[in-house]
Amino acid sequence: MLFQVGRGHMMLVVSEKRNPDYARRAQRMFEAFQEEYRRFKYDYKIVYGRSIPEISRKNEYVSFVRSIQRGMEENTVRRVGPDDVRFFNRSEYILRELEDIYQKHDLDDPRMLACCQPVLNIRTHRYDTAEALMRLRLDGLGLVFPDQFIPLAEENGYIHVLTEIILSKTCEELRKLIQAGYDINRISVNVSAIELKEDAFCGDITRILDDKGIPGEKIAIELTESRRDSDFLLMKSKFSQLRERGIKFYLDDFGTGYSNMERIMELPFDIIKFDRSMLLASGSSERSHQIVVSLAHMFAALNYAVLYEGVESDSDEQMCLDMSASYLQGYKYSRPVPITELEEYCEQ
Repeated sequence: MLFQVGRGHMMLVVSEKRNPDYARRAQRMFEAFQEEYRRFKYDYKIVYGRSIPEISRKNEYVSFVRSIQRGMEENTVRRVGPDDVRFFNRSEYILRELEDIYQKHDLDDPRMLACCQPVLNIRTHRYDTAEALMRLRLDGLGLVFPDQFIPLAEENGYIHVLTEIILSKTCEELRKLIQAGYDINRISVNVSAIELKEDAFCGDITRILDDKGIPGEKIAIELTESRRDSDFLLMKSKFSQLRERGIKFYLDDFGTGYSNMERIMELPFDIIKFDRSMLLASGSSERSHQIVVSLAHMFAALNYAVLYEGVESDSDEQMCLDMSASYLQGYKYSRPVPITELEEYCEQ
């Protein structure tokens, strides 16, 4: 069977018997595929293996193959094994829970945990900002991390409700910190570019802030740059509306994947977050170091604050300080903690 996935192809070859004839057929199919690939050069992912009774009974091969290819690199081949079945069953359970969270739309849903990672402000030498982080806690699985559920939520249209829940829980804790007199400038919340397509996106964000009594300047939204023109135009529109409330914006994961400097300059970001990969690249060679230094100094000269993620050692810290760092975040200072423990890092 051949499944079309965007511009690339994904092929599933199913062999039901331990029979040399089936093996020869499979080999011929691979050879035919490679011949076509040499002609068209489309990216591909190939998943193959014997029929699995558990999957066959439920007729879920399409979902099964999609779950496997999601974690594969482009232009690779994978043979299905027992671990893939276990992973698929786990993913399906998580997806059912996400659907239930979406349907109930309970901003206090106990399955959604609000964690955070404190961020060191170089100017004040205090942990007066933090990044809010999502976790799921599910019966039978325990703690589930974002890389296991965020893609599922995005693919199935559940992600905005998760953002509403984490924002509400973050604002509730932020309100307590403010009332107790703690010095906290803002907490950032990650948002998927997919959410910007929601007509009610801005209204949902401001409604939660109003319900919790949180000033806009105490919240920041982190977004990863998108290459699509439609996403860029949506960002400009949504940014404009939310900046009127004082909300700040972070460009997340700068230095990974796609980066369009012209678009970055057009969008009113306040803070540029350099991914840890940039820090590692800076230490790999003099040429890479000069590129990262030049980018950091350029952003600083244009009045962007530069935040380095993934700082793990004294040498990492010093390197960032030499590269126009305004904020530092990483295991050197704190691992992610429950947001209720943030007061331990803040000063009154």
